[in-house]
Amino acid sequence: FKMVTAIGGLEEGIITPDTLILDTGVYRYYDDYQPACWDYRQYGRTHGNQNVTQAILNSCNVFFYDVGRQLGIEGLGEYAAAFGLGEKTGLEIYEEAGAMDSPEYTASLGQTWYEGSVTSVAIGQESTQVTPIQLTNYISTLVNGGTRYSTHLLKMVKSSDFSQVVYEYEPQVQDEINIAQENLEAVTEGMRELTTGDGSLASAFRN
Repeated sequence: FKMVTAIGGLEEGIITPDTLILDTGVYRYYDDYQPACWDYRQYGRTHGNQNVTQAILNSCNVFFYDVGRQLGIEGLGEYAAAFGLGEKTGLEIYEEAGAMDSPEYTASLGQTWYEGSVTSVAIGQESTQVTPIQLTNYISTLVNGGTRYSTHLLKMVKSSDFSQVVYEYEPQVQDEINIAQENLEAVTEGMRELTTGDGSLASAFRN
């Protein structure tokens, strides 16, 4: 979900690809809710100053807490919906829609929404629920430049003797996200670095 927050922050002018946010370990914007970065919780250290590419590479929670707070829950919801999170993907079989957390959704669960809840939503937590196929579609939308297609299983239908194509699936565009090229590159570069070199997922992608 952090890439949704990143794209939203970049496209709305909250940050640029060069903006640096200091990882203080604990995000102290709120008096009564001060979430910590995973690196601080586990190892007692911080990531220091991070731009958006570095924040994706390091999965720096404090960076995304700050951007998500400024973007707000409505902005996060808008960009999540554009990427198809919390919505059905168009699959030909039954699928769950999931849900994007918000004050209204939290209330529908009989729970309380707090001002600081937006920071957890910004990193994909709270009551947000997405399916694996939504995540796959969200990433493919991001890496292809912002065109979100309906997800499908059916490629074609042939006659019983396989001699003729009776039906062939045509790609269906569900949404177009206009992402500035420099913003897209800043985000996808962080994703690439995460899976190469010293990135924490590099070993899984090496072969």
